[in-house]
Parts: sequence; structure tokens; C-alpha cells
Amino acid sequence: GDHRDLHSFPTRRSSDLLSFGGSAYVLKVEDEKTGQYYAAKVPRDSDDSFEKEVAIFKELNKQNNPYIIKMIDYGTGLINWLEEEETKYYIIMELASNHDLYEYIYHVEENKGFGEDISKVIFYKILKGVEVFHELEICHRDIKPDNIVLDDNFCPKITDPGLAEKKKL
Repeated sequence: GDHRDLHSFPTRRSSDLLSFGGSAYVLKVEDEKTGQYYAAKVPRDSDDSFEKEVAIFKELNKQNNPYIIKMIDYGTGLINWLEEEETKYYIIMELASNHDLYEYIYHVEENKGFGEDISKVIFYKILKGVEVFHELEICHRDIKPDNIVLDDNFCPKITDPGLAEKKKL
């Protein structure tokens, strides 16, 4: 495929760190040509599960489900962040601008959570996303509030299929 070097998705400041998990960090990056922002997942160590995650994303992308985050691109590139510069794998994903569900459950004081009606709608949409995984015989294996991100309209999107497994025949 047509893989862009991360130089066309330059990272900005450390404030653009979106999340920092056990195996990867996610940065907000900008496509200099279009000005469009994306999320770039970068494994912390060389990670053999990267190719499996890309393969699962490709299958999920074909379904074009609004409740599953889309992979835009992937490849390897030079990452210059936190005083280190090395070639790393990356996955470019659509950016969900309203953080993850964990933030709304535990950290957004002014929000005090969603009301019951909105919570039911969000939960229903998450289940519709999980349904796609199961139809493709993929087990996500890490559904949790941290891995449900919310877009501009607070529509939930399942992300991070890094631990997902395809059913073996």
C-alpha cells in the first residue's frame, strides 16, 4: 500500500500525547498537506503484534461501522519525540476529539456522567460495534472505558484492537 512517512504527520508538542498505555503511546498528529488531525499509535518496543493489529484493522475497515475507529494508514517512520529519535511502527487512525469514555466516567467533574437516556444510547452503539467484531469472528479481548473514544458528536467508537484474536479454525 501507499504508506506515508511520519514526516508528513509531524508530531507537535508533548501536550499532543493522547494516551500512554503499557505497550504503546498515542499521539495527536497533523497531516501537513491537509491540516487534518489524526491519532498515531506507536508501539513502545518493537512489537510483533503490530502486523496482527493492522490485519484486524483492515478487516474492520471493510465493514465501515460508525462505532469502530478507522485505520487511515500504517507503516514505519522516524519518530522524534521525548528526546529520542528512532524508526518505529505506527498506525494512523481517525481522531476522536472528545477523549475516551473513562475520562467521562471518572474525570470530567462538570459533566457528572451522562444521564440514563444518553448512557443507554452510548451502550447500544458500543454493542453494535462489538457485534461487528463477533460477526468477523474476532474477539477484541480488551473492551473497557479507556478503549471507547468519543467523536465530535459524542458517538462512541471502539478502538485499540491490539489484543484482539481472530478465531482459529
